Amino acid sequence: EFTKSDTHSFAEWLKLTKAKPIERSEEPMEYKNGDSEKEERERKFELIDKFIQERPKIVPSEGSSNTSKKEEPKNLAAAFTQMPESLMTETLAKVYLQQKNYKKAIQAYKILILKNPEKSGFFADQIRAIEKLINSEQS
Repeated sequence: EFTKSDTHSFAEWLKLTKAKPIERSEEPMEYKNGDSEKEERERKFELIDKFIQERPKIVPSEGSSNTSKKEEPKNLAAAFTQMPESLMTETLAKVYLQQKNYKKAIQAYKILILKNPEKSGFFADQIRAIEKLINSEQS
């Protein structure tokens, strides 16, 4: 063996640390002969044919939620039309105002008042201006 303090060249170190070769057993591998492969294949095809002829059907169990309750489909579009509060911005409120979607603009400014209390006076003024716009359009 060797120690770390020994001085050797790189090639000498490689020779000293060379790993032992892997010893492999000389057992012969078992291969299926052509006849048994053919028999196995035929057996599988017979099994498939039998399955197709019997036409088994999967019957849902009594406790299955799909059969016990007949739920009406939910309108998912309604859930996605409401904007999450975290995505509400002043720009979006202005877009609603330009689109003359006044209710959404007012709602946006109310959310912005909660998110940005330092600008609450400005947003309150915007809400009042929108309400005046609504009143002037109605009359």
